Amino acid sequence: GGGAPATKALEEELAKVAKELMAAKSQVKVAEEMNVTLATQAHDLKTQLATSQDQKGHDLQAQLATSQGLTAQATSQVEDQKAQLATQAHDLMAQLETAHDLKAQLAALKAQLAIAQAVEPGTPRDEIRAEREQQSKEIAGLMDTLAQMGVENKKLGVDLASAAAVAKEAE
Repeated sequence: GGGAPATKALEEELAKVAKELMAAKSQVKVAEEMNVTLATQAHDLKTQLATSQDQKGHDLQAQLATSQGLTAQATSQVEDQKAQLATQAHDLMAQLETAHDLKAQLAALKAQLAIAQAVEPGTPRDEIRAEREQQSKEIAGLMDTLAQMGVENKKLGVDLASAAAVAKEAE
């Protein structure tokens, strides 16, 4: 009967293996649960990432739109200034033309005055004096207007220069 102890040893070995198998099975189960948890977390993270990227995308688009708006605004300001400059330059030219006309009138009046001062024989002195005074007044008035225009032209020149500087800065 030497087979009995061998059988017992075999049974013990089997029980040990069964125990280990149970332990391994429970470890696998734990690992699987862990795996499911990890998969869920990964999914959540992906969702969060997608959401935050969407948000960032929106933010970026909003920023872009804002900066484009600002650029357009700056551009239109520069255009406005250019238009103002053009208008001022046009005004200056018109004033210069007027000044030319006035100078021509002044020259004509001076010529008339010179003629009038060469007293025509037979013209009463009072009449001549009155006419001269009238012409002197007209010349004085014209001189005032010219002086005034000179001042305004200087002022316009300064305005133009400063507007040009502002337009340069804005570019």
